Amino acid sequence: MTFDASEYTKALEGFLVNMGDFQGGKLPYDRMEAAMDPLCSFLRVAKVQIEFYASVHQEIRQIGNQSTTYQKGMPDKNEKKSYREVTEEGSVVVINIFPYEGNAVWTKEEINHVDVMARMLFVFYTRERVSRMAEELAYRDSTIGIYNYKFFMKKLDELLEREVAGRYIACYYNLKRFSIINQQVGRDIGTHIMRQFSTGLQHMLGDRGYVCRINGDNFTVVFEKQCLGSVMEYLKRTGIYYEQGSEEHVLIETTAGYYEIPGLEESLNPTDIMDRITAAYHVASTDSHSAYVFFDKPMMQEMVRKKNIENEFRNALETEEFLVYYQPKVNLKTYTLAGAEALCRWRHNVDLIPPFHFIPILEESHAICELDFYMLEHVCMDLRKWLDEGKNVVRVSVNFSRQHMGDVDLAERILQIIDSYRIPHQYLEIELTETTTDVAFTDLRKLVDKLQSQGIRTSVDDFGVGYSSLNLIRELPWDVLKIDKSFLPDTIDPTNEKYVMFKEFCDICNICPTTARKAITAKKVRFKKCQNGKLHYYKIPLQDVLRYKEERENRGRLSEEQTNKMRTYYDNKLKNYTELIGAYDIHCITGYGKEIIRKWINSEKILGVVVRGKFCVAKDDLIDFLVSPYYERIFRKTPEHLADRKAMNI
Repeated sequence: MTFDASEYTKALEGFLVNMGDFQGGKLPYDRMEAAMDPLCSFLRVAKVQIEFYASVHQEIRQIGNQSTTYQKGMPDKNEKKSYREVTEEGSVVVINIFPYEGNAVWTKEEINHVDVMARMLFVFYTRERVSRMAEELAYRDSTIGIYNYKFFMKKLDELLEREVAGRYIACYYNLKRFSIINQQVGRDIGTHIMRQFSTGLQHMLGDRGYVCRINGDNFTVVFEKQCLGSVMEYLKRTGIYYEQGSEEHVLIETTAGYYEIPGLEESLNPTDIMDRITAAYHVASTDSHSAYVFFDKPMMQEMVRKKNIENEFRNALETEEFLVYYQPKVNLKTYTLAGAEALCRWRHNVDLIPPFHFIPILEESHAICELDFYMLEHVCMDLRKWLDEGKNVVRVSVNFSRQHMGDVDLAERILQIIDSYRIPHQYLEIELTETTTDVAFTDLRKLVDKLQSQGIRTSVDDFGVGYSSLNLIRELPWDVLKIDKSFLPDTIDPTNEKYVMFKEFCDICNICPTTARKAITAKKVRFKKCQNGKLHYYKIPLQDVLRYKEERENRGRLSEEQTNKMRTYYDNKLKNYTELIGAYDIHCITGYGKEIIRKWINSEKILGVVVRGKFCVAKDDLIDFLVSPYYERIFRKTPEHLADRKAMNI
């Protein structure tokens, strides 16, 4: 038989092209026969069979997979050629190639080309095995061997694409108090228990559902609706034995959120489903009456509200919808203003959104960090304005969320904002909540030391809420502690654990326990870490604060007609002045002293220039200032100021 080299080359090229079309190294066995046909027909191959064994040991025991990738006609089993390769991972691949039965045996040249085809098939097959193993690893949790979050989202996407998701229920569950189990039995046995519980649920579901690990002791499962009762019963309480044959076991309970996936009437994506089961789980985790919750319409409304807040936050920040409200601190001995705390309010459209509606949401998304810096900057702007106006400024405390604690440059960023407005450091206090102390003491100490070294006071809010170690105040040099009422003991009993902790706290702070109890009960005390200093405060009713804020914002606002009237008045009054007006002339016009005028110029309330060592202001710029709301809002009006207003009948 004559070997046609050109025909062989053509057949080989067709084989390589067809095999190269398979994406991601995967071999679609339903199309492989067509891809191999030109070359197999030319080489008179009747059948190609591939065997795979995970190890040599399994090969000996004949435990493996066998697949026929090509067959046309009757193969001659006596004339087959077998090719065996051991991969780097230790698995074994055997490729069997059969000629046609009763046909002339392969020539030597044909056998050489059959060898080439076998080697190419080995390359394609091993590449596919590697690809499948990589995919398997990508969708598997390496610790307990079940599916992971990536697989869960992929499976949801498949169900939605096939339009069968309406037959399924999705669930997010957490293993209750599993950290305690780890402490009691050790992490290795704890991992074994987690694996047994998860695989037990998967075994119960079979091919009707999939259990996936999200992280830690958090899991998801998607299953057919008819399995709901069995899943709920299993997740409610299931005993898991430490090891096979052992009598020692632990009862696993869960907190779970469920969502019945709707049919085609609602357009969903995997993220929507994940959000809803997570929302249901969070409700269940905070509800002491039920260990499981189904996602419903009110939760949907709450989710929409949260997403609206997250979506609108950025624009609200840019348009300065967040307002600074100052809660005063009053010394009850002297009844004088001793300080203030900056509180955040959100004026959205015409509504004022209270902080408990948006602060927790922003903390979840870490957007709270941006808001904290925004508040600090606006407090500095107000302080700068008050200082320029010559007002008696008091110290203002600004809250910083625990979400900042991972920022190693936090102290530097705070100082940068304060210094950019030239604010003396004694006018600022940075306030952290007790919950921030879950970070390492060393990190918190660095922050406190850095701020205090720059003259900025630090304080702890809500001390006692989380029952932090007293090392929080023993080891860290806080300037101010704000005590939560829940820290107060119910009884004065030396054997009471809560009272012992409270008394030790008072000893550390040099505070009389009796006085402290009365003060905290009255909700009026803020303790300083010194024996004689006690700061008290009264909380102003919100409606009074709003009324004051509205009056403050409207003060000095004039109509367009009034503004034009004022501009005409000052144009006539200053017509005999030169284009550049000095500080003395501004004093004569307004009645205000040179120091105040210099502050206006330095703070750029008036655009001034220096001519031959003297401050001067362009006439038009001075008129712009005199008709501005800022000039109208000045509290202490000079006789000249009042005379101008009287002359204009304003």
